[in-house]
Amino acid sequence: MKKKNAAMFLMISSIFWLLNDLYWTVKRFTGDRWAY
Repeated sequence: MKKKNAAMFLMISSIFWLLNDLYWTVKRFTGDRWAY
């Protein structure tokens, strides 16, 4: 059970970092158009 929780946590954090990476990449590319 503990191993399963750790695996799930790793999966969730890797997904989180991927989304975070994507977010900042998009933000950088659209930064000029969306700058306040």
